[in-house]
Amino acid sequence: MPSQTPLRPGSLLLMLMASFWAAFCGPPKPTAVPGATASGRPLQEWAAVEAGLQSTDANQRADAILAAMEFQYRQAGPRLLQLAQEDEAANVRQTAAIALGQFQVKGAGPILTHLLQNDKAVQAEYIMEAAARLEDKRVAPAIVPYLKSDLNNTRLIAMQTLVSLNATSQGPAILKLAQGLSDPDQSRAAVMALGKLKVQRAAPWLRQLAQTTAPGPNRAAVYLALGRIADKASAPLLIEGLALEEPRLRENAGKALILIQDHASLSAIFPLLESDNPEIAYNAAAVLSEISDPKTRQQVLRLLNQGPPQSIGPAALVAGRLKISASRLPIEKRLADKKSPDREQLAQALGWLQEKASLPLLIQVLQEAEGTGRLGAAW
Repeated sequence: MPSQTPLRPGSLLLMLMASFWAAFCGPPKPTAVPGATASGRPLQEWAAVEAGLQSTDANQRADAILAAMEFQYRQAGPRLLQLAQEDEAANVRQTAAIALGQFQVKGAGPILTHLLQNDKAVQAEYIMEAAARLEDKRVAPAIVPYLKSDLNNTRLIAMQTLVSLNATSQGPAILKLAQGLSDPDQSRAAVMALGKLKVQRAAPWLRQLAQTTAPGPNRAAVYLALGRIADKASAPLLIEGLALEEPRLRENAGKALILIQDHASLSAIFPLLESDNPEIAYNAAAVLSEISDPKTRQQVLRLLNQGPPQSIGPAALVAGRLKISASRLPIEKRLADKKSPDREQLAQALGWLQEKASLPLLIQVLQEAEGTGRLGAAW
């Protein structure tokens, strides 16, 4: 995804990534293990690791840090603090920073902040990962500027780290940064952060952005952010999004409306069930299925009995998912007619209703020699 690959400090960083998987996946490792670890590294006693941390060779110091992480030698904390601040080798400083995060060493926050703000030789992506492991919100202000990095991968890591830290106090700073970015691609990570951190004050700006951003992934991100903020004022423009041609926009508009749960907007969604585009109709049905409201029952029964052919399947889906029992007979009537459209969805709707009275008809449909109704009946 990034437009260019960040400079890697060689084989040590590959070893570092391997240690990440070993250290962060699964249950915590014991402080001592017999023989060798799953990574193949022979057991190193603390005395040997401690000596490596004091080595005059940068590669040996970095390798000793990896060993300390591998064997959970938390007593290395004081030396790691020193190495992260003072070591002349950038790969040692950033490896020590990651170990500080893994061990959640007290006092590491200011060091990570300094590295992010002042040390251009280390890779910010790894320092942000360390900050996420450290779980120290005080590092968050130093992460915010990376939301406007030229590298997409860096922006995404910054967003993920801020969300991991639940850095809600940085909402105003993130919003100010986002408003200053003219490139929608560059601002997408900040938009995502605003949504995931539920920054309510960002809602007016996001609504404006949804109206001015060209259809595509950036507008889709804005839709989802509005949903996560639960901004009811955005419901009308999200409903417009349900009828757009681009699938990702329809999908995210639907997700946002489900998150918002605005019952007042339901009346504007029902007409979409009659769309000639089945993807639009069924996406609208998926939204209505997740917002339970007494008005839905009347509208669905009306469509099942009197609606145009293209609305029957979507309406049946809503009725089934919401378990509107009065819909069983109209759905069965439609399903029994082999000329009805969307018979697969009609049969599925009966499955959602879970009423045993429908079993004879479903078995009959299942035994048909052709048609898609069999698939729904089997489901």
